Amino acid sequence: MEHCRLHYMDLVSLSSESALTQTLQTSREAQTDHVWTSLRYLAGRWLWVSGNNKGEYQAWSHGETPQCSDRGRHCGALSLEGQHWESRDCVDKLSFVCY
Repeated sequence: MEHCRLHYMDLVSLSSESALTQTLQTSREAQTDHVWTSLRYLAGRWLWVSGNNKGEYQAWSHGETPQCSDRGRHCGALSLEGQHWESRDCVDKLSFVCY
């Protein structure tokens, strides 16, 4: 997130199917399985830290919103292969997409 903010951007928010599709297309040639998004688990719910929290679009793995009280997985990443969101430990080393 620091890299994005240094360049006056933020991590990507995937709050719509079109945003997800665009990010998958942008990341197609990346040599990675996952990329960080701005999705965070804060105050008992998942939020886009960019503030773009309108709408009901969700793309979680298995169609279920993860409960994050266990395993400390409070950050959201996009699985490029599975084309869905996953909860991850915030210290994982992943690529990222700024917008």
